[in-house]
Amino acid sequence: FVGRAAIAAAYDERPPDDTLVVRARRLDPDGAICETFSWSSDGDAASGEMLVRVADGRIAELVVRFL
Repeated sequence: FVGRAAIAAAYDERPPDDTLVVRARRLDPDGAICETFSWSSDGDAASGEMLVRVADGRIAELVVRFL
């Protein structure tokens, strides 16, 4: 999803119904990298990774990769 409107529409169509659990993370000069995450309903099974880049105190980029 690209842009605020597309992200908002996606959440309206399929709102989250589970809690994301960060399993491993590291900090980067541009933001944080969640090396592995899972959903609480999946137990310890890794679900993917996430990159959050910050610019001027705001999220500039969010990339989620599912395994």
